[in-house]
Amino acid sequence: MVIKKTKLTGVWGPKAPVIMLTGYFCVLFPLFNIIFRESRWVAGLVYPGYFALGLFFLIGLKKIRLGDLGFSQENLKQNIIIGGVCGGALLLSLPLLDALIDISGLGNSDLFAGAELRIANGARGNFNLATIVASVLLLPILEQAFFSGFILQSLLNKFKPVPAVYMGAVIFTAAHFDFAFGGFAIGLITATFYHLTGTLYAGILFQMFCGLGGALILYIYPKLATLLAFLF
Repeated sequence: MVIKKTKLTGVWGPKAPVIMLTGYFCVLFPLFNIIFRESRWVAGLVYPGYFALGLFFLIGLKKIRLGDLGFSQENLKQNIIIGGVCGGALLLSLPLLDALIDISGLGNSDLFAGAELRIANGARGNFNLATIVASVLLLPILEQAFFSGFILQSLLNKFKPVPAVYMGAVIFTAAHFDFAFGGFAIGLITATFYHLTGTLYAGILFQMFCGLGGALILYIYPKLATLLAFLF
């Protein structure tokens, strides 16, 4: 399959992205995690809120447009297929892996039984439908608009594609303050999709499927949390 790429139209340099990231890493995130250490949900709102306000501010000042970020309708069907097929394959692998654990007999071991009970009990106690919907549907749109459309595009304007994609993935991972392989892999794959397609849709769909997969592992396939522990 030959991937048709939409031309990137953003012309901004690294100055604005550096200022926004510096404010987040050096001021906002440490401040809120000190003041609201016991209220994790408050600190959790700061992360998407800060980047959303930054983008709305730049759009309001007409410094950037939604189309410049990568919300272009060009080659839309192709990009939806790319994100949907890759994300769907990842999602379909979960019940297969869960079945493999049971078929192989590993599910009867103390390692998996203990992990399943601990995670299931914790999941029931922390279940919040609104949080799940926001993290699966809304957060991927915001994160891809900011980290791919805004940050990565500025890197692609200044550096060659390969180092730019890797730098974008590192920034995406660092912003979550969780340097797990799974987070880096999502950042790297979505950054690659953005570079190859020139739009955000494949990356958004893929990240949505990843978020849904994480929720399924937590609430339906908890044994996979042990099998895939190296990702988290």
